[in-house]
Amino acid sequence: MQYRPDAKDLILAIQEFLLKDLIPKLEDEDLLSYKTLVSWNMLGVLSRELEKETDFNSKEWKNLLELPCGEGLPRDINDFERLPSKMRREFLKEAYFNMAKELRKSKNSNTDSKEWQILKEQLQDNLAISNPRFTL
Repeated sequence: MQYRPDAKDLILAIQEFLLKDLIPKLEDEDLLSYKTLVSWNMLGVLSRELEKETDFNSKEWKNLLELPCGEGLPRDINDFERLPSKMRREFLKEAYFNMAKELRKSKNSNTDSKEWQILKEQLQDNLAISNPRFTL
């Protein structure tokens, strides 16, 4: 069987190339150097997203299933996890859309409600991917 690197290994290799080989050659090119650093950072975000996506999606599924906005979600975690990632994201997006619609309609300002707790957790999870050093 031939070795095939996974997506995270490929991303790390590209990041290493950008940081160690390309950026030193661009020290006189401010704009290109900046864009290369931004690309390196985006690859880091992508790597963390790939690493945590399944765990976060399952956590979201569990939280949303308990609420009225989660009515359209598959009822079994195994059924949900077997779905392609794009379809899982669509289910979750729809549930969040319904939650937001209900929150706007009810004008619920009780930030201790289950809905607000779920939204706060989701924000923390998103920040852990985009900026792991940021804490609430």
